[in-house]
Amino acid sequence: MTLATTPTTAITTTPRFAAIASRRWAYWHGPVALWIALDGRPRSLDAIRLEHSLHLAWLLAQGVQMRVVRRLNLDDPREPRLLLRARAELYLSNNGRSAK
Repeated sequence: MTLATTPTTAITTTPRFAAIASRRWAYWHGPVALWIALDGRPRSLDAIRLEHSLHLAWLLAQGVQMRVVRRLNLDDPREPRLLLRARAELYLSNNGRSAK
């Protein structure tokens, strides 16, 4: 059984989501490229972009609005995913919702 809040192809393949993810990636592309260049560890921009898109889908499925994602930088690809999820769950719990 799949949870109702689990990102599915119904969410991630819509043109609207593609546009949202593309705009957010355009915002993060420069800082991430610089981070990769300075970090020295081998990383793929394509893999980071895919991971960012999946995380963004998870945030939207949880009911986090895009204005909140932007304001709190809940989709910063340079941050550890666990930290971003914890911050999103804290936001949701403080606003009477719970992450699944």
